[in-house]
Amino acid sequence: MSRRFRTEPSVTRHRLDLDDDRPLVLLTMGGVVWDYEFLDLLERHQEMVFVVPGGAERWTGRDNLVLLPHHTPLYHPDLVAAADVVVGKLGYSTLAEAYRAGVPLVFVRRPHFPESPILAEFAQRHLPCHEISAEEFREGTWLEELPRLLDADRPPAVAENGADEIAGHLDSLLRV
Repeated sequence: MSRRFRTEPSVTRHRLDLDDDRPLVLLTMGGVVWDYEFLDLLERHQEMVFVVPGGAERWTGRDNLVLLPHHTPLYHPDLVAAADVVVGKLGYSTLAEAYRAGVPLVFVRRPHFPESPILAEFAQRHLPCHEISAEEFREGTWLEELPRLLDADRPPAVAENGADEIAGHLDSLLRV
C-alpha cells in the first residue's frame, strides 16, 4: 500500500526544471532531517541530476543538483515516480512508493528497526537494488552502483494500490 501518484513523471521533471534526458537520482531520508555533507561529490557526476528534498532551506538549483526545502511543495510520491533511482533510508513509505513506480533503490538498512529485515528482503526480491551502510551513504561510495542500477531492467509499475483492496474488504465487512 502506498500513496497514489498525482502527477505524471514528465510533469514533475518539468516542475523541477529538468527537461533534459539525464537520469534523475532522488536522495531521500523519508521525512527525516539529514545533513547531506557529500553534495560536492554529486557535482562530479554531471551525467546525472540529483534531487535532494531537505537539501536546502530554499529551493536551489545548481549544476546537476536540485536542493529542495524539507517541506517541499512537490509531492514526495511524485518525486519517486519521476526518479530513475532512489537513494536513502529503508522505510516503508519510500519502499512502497519505489515498488509501485518500479524504481531501483539504493538503501540504508536501519538495524534498530524490527521491520528493516523484512523491508530489505522485499526490496531485494522485487526491485533492482543495492544495500549500503550509513557510512557508505555519508561517504558517497554508493555512487559507483548507480550505472548498474540505471542499466537494470525496471519492473513494471504496479497499478493496484493495497489501500483500495483494504477499503473494499472493510466495506464488505461493514455490509454484513
